[in-house]
Amino acid sequence: GSAFSIARGMLKNSGRSHTLVTIDRTNENVEAYEKFPCVKKIVGDCFDPEVLQKVHSIFSSSIDLLHIDSTHTYDHTFRCFTEYNRRFHPRLVVFDDIKLNDGMKQLWKEICESFGEDAIDCTEQSMRGEAAGLGVLLLHNPR
Repeated sequence: GSAFSIARGMLKNSGRSHTLVTIDRTNENVEAYEKFPCVKKIVGDCFDPEVLQKVHSIFSSSIDLLHIDSTHTYDHTFRCFTEYNRRFHPRLVVFDDIKLNDGMKQLWKEICESFGEDAIDCTEQSMRGEAAGLGVLLLHNPR
């Protein structure tokens, strides 16, 4: 769902060429991905060295946006954020489901404490309901 929404927005609102990489443990929706050549789907675990190498082969060093919508636990989400931030230096990070459970709430609280006004709770604007939540983090990674 999220990858297709972002891809539609990329195609609709920009005359430039963009690439969206999505990492998923399953190979579902193969036909749907064929409609979006700008989307590169990598099947596997996001921490697998082979998966990380595939992402690195597409993006040499930096990315604009990292959207984290993975296993909704504190540890997994924190590890995903730190690993991908260290490797790919995103300018923006979107955290999906920041209010889904206690672990995600705690992680978002810590991000807000660490990053201050650069951590934005977009839950009301996300139209997904208060139970899920959506957080955006502006990072000042150099290009």
